[in-house]
Amino acid sequence: MSGLVISSSSGTTATNASEITKILSQQYVKSGVSTKGHQLEGTMLNYIEKVSSMDRSENSEGLQRIDSIMRFSMHPLGVKFTAADFLLWGAIKGSPQILNEVSSGKYPEIERWFKGYIELLPFMSKVNAYQKEITAVLPLSFCAHHRNQRRNLRLKRQASNLRVP
Repeated sequence: MSGLVISSSSGTTATNASEITKILSQQYVKSGVSTKGHQLEGTMLNYIEKVSSMDRSENSEGLQRIDSIMRFSMHPLGVKFTAADFLLWGAIKGSPQILNEVSSGKYPEIERWFKGYIELLPFMSKVNAYQKEITAVLPLSFCAHHRNQRRNLRLKRQASNLRVP
């Protein structure tokens, strides 16, 4: 779950990334990334949700299904760029483990699409540069903050163990 809740003009509410993207792509049809009307829309979005899951078996299942579907298409949903491309890219980029699996050749069709198409799009170089910038800054302060919290918690536990009743 993304922590974001969105409602469509028809009153449909969504909380997961796939459903949110589906609603946005349908609300903003002029963007040209709508998945609406594609025969695999619901199926593909469910598989992409599995790739985004924290469950390793769901990741593998989603990647296998998407890879087999992409044997016959240039994109996750057919022959044109849609919101599904963004979702799949984000699911892969968002997990170093999944990125390594895709890059290893285990899923050749997804790897072809990822390395030979989406990563080569002009705006992706800007996105990747921004991601590297955030990654380079965020973990240092984030880790230090959590390390200090863990240390303080450990010290409190030790102090409570030393108290005499």
